Amino acid sequence: MGKSRGIAALLKMVVVIFSFSVFQHPAYGAPSDDLYNFWQSLYADCSRLESPSLQIELLGKAPIDECFYGVGDPRNLYGATSCDQGRWKVNGGQLWGMVKSGSKIWFGTRENPMCVTMGMSGVRTPLLTDSEVCEFGQSLYVPPLPEGMGDWRPPAIYEYDISTRQVLQKVHLLPGSLDGLPIVHGTRGAAQKDGIVLMAAVAGTDAASMSVVLFAFNSDTGQFLGWKTLLDQNGIPYKSTRHWLSHQDQIYGCLWVDNGGRILRWLGDTKAIKNGDLSSLWKFEEVGVLDQQPSTIAVYNGNRLVVGTRQTDTKRLLRGGELWLSPPFVDYLRTSDAAKWKVVWSVATYDPDLVSAATTAIGALAFFDGYLWWGTESEIGKAWEVHKQFYGKIKPGYPTDEESLAALYGTWRPLSLFRGRNLEKMIQDVEIVSGFNTLPKYNFDAMTRKGKWEIVTNRMGKQPWGIGGLGNWYQVQAYSMTVFSGKLFLGTNEYSHRIATGGMHLPAFPLPQHPDQSLWGAELWRFDNAASYPVAESLAGIGNYLNTAVRNMIADDAIYIGTGNTNNLATEEAGPVRGGWEVLRLTSEY
Repeated sequence: MGKSRGIAALLKMVVVIFSFSVFQHPAYGAPSDDLYNFWQSLYADCSRLESPSLQIELLGKAPIDECFYGVGDPRNLYGATSCDQGRWKVNGGQLWGMVKSGSKIWFGTRENPMCVTMGMSGVRTPLLTDSEVCEFGQSLYVPPLPEGMGDWRPPAIYEYDISTRQVLQKVHLLPGSLDGLPIVHGTRGAAQKDGIVLMAAVAGTDAASMSVVLFAFNSDTGQFLGWKTLLDQNGIPYKSTRHWLSHQDQIYGCLWVDNGGRILRWLGDTKAIKNGDLSSLWKFEEVGVLDQQPSTIAVYNGNRLVVGTRQTDTKRLLRGGELWLSPPFVDYLRTSDAAKWKVVWSVATYDPDLVSAATTAIGALAFFDGYLWWGTESEIGKAWEVHKQFYGKIKPGYPTDEESLAALYGTWRPLSLFRGRNLEKMIQDVEIVSGFNTLPKYNFDAMTRKGKWEIVTNRMGKQPWGIGGLGNWYQVQAYSMTVFSGKLFLGTNEYSHRIATGGMHLPAFPLPQHPDQSLWGAELWRFDNAASYPVAESLAGIGNYLNTAVRNMIADDAIYIGTGNTNNLATEEAGPVRGGWEVLRLTSEY
């Protein structure tokens, strides 16, 4: 126990940011070569084919909303109506919270998300490529914005009416508007009950000021009902939020608190709210208490909820992301169920490397054909930085340039996919659908202060059906899942385009799989049945290879998709290839 607490305390000291150091590749024959060769043997000759079954229709696109002349140029103007000497810019980079209510799709946006995320992690050197710019502290809007948020722009909430095929901006989330709205980073979760739509967003300018802001709408009339900062039972603001879920006429939300998370159930009286009585609009109860941060949520076997988590600095930090299973219920979960959730799986039961496991989260979840299916999420560069910081504390002088390169390869993790049943029982049935039989592990001898990377068997001791990342080394996040027309669909987030165009601020290093255009774009994979390996529905961004993430999927009469596309300077019309979020409709009507 003491050792675990010591490691957790040490990791707490690590500030996870992207590295800007650039080093030369050492002479071949160094330890990094073994790791490079390990990855190259898996990915260099991967051959993948699309087998589309759905027709793609573009419903909405992020608006061009700024004129850009150069980093820090005083002529840069948000909301410009002309741009004769500059370049048009599209700030809307992600469509995150999304829900269908009746004949309407409600969705919220996040502007320049990669820039803001990097900036708030400490990055200050501007980034400029042919397709993207991050100004950070050189933005004209610093001050009043803090340096890390120089690229922040106000997000918005939209409504798409399926019957009229019109996109309508419902609320532009300007600071100070709507009776004192704080700086909002964009909606993350969305759900609805009887036509009342709730959209949850994160607000604040630093970790200390972060809070969760909830917006409410009457979808039947389109009326905006108001907003409120969500507080726990002690009056303390929740710190962040991720996915929300509508199930059995109930709404559940994933909320974060310091050192853990909560699952909330909404107590609103929809009939009274529609009649003008808003007294129950902001009422919730906590029905789940977790000591990690809940991120994704799904229904398990019809009578339980299952949540995928992101690691938090608690006693469970070194387990990495986990699956938490609720107690069974008939109608809905109650406050009395809050302490009855159980951990049924963790990344550390699969990944043999201490740091890589601890920095990998659970991604998308879905229950399909008798199994729970789930994927992993890792952030490129995060495990690498944590590894260097962690072992650098206990091994002075670590890492050298060669050791740093070896650590970059050793901690790299393309996504893995799993399926499981009987997770509520002592004897579970868990399989690796897409993953690795062996993975790099850093073995460190505390006595000699020497470490070595080794290729070892995964901790489950099981063979995967197929290779991790679904054949794409840069595909590191399983982002969304849904079941449509008797088939399971998986949407991903991949980084080959960002790395190929210099958008990651990683050092120059030999790549085991060339990031050419054949890999660019988020991927959509289809499981035709539970016994078959997934088939590629789309390998190139679902019609736009600049779409790097399938952020949301809703299955109804069609699959409705919200994408992530942070290429804010890719505004010249070139067919369907442009920057900015998209709303897509996929149907089987060829």
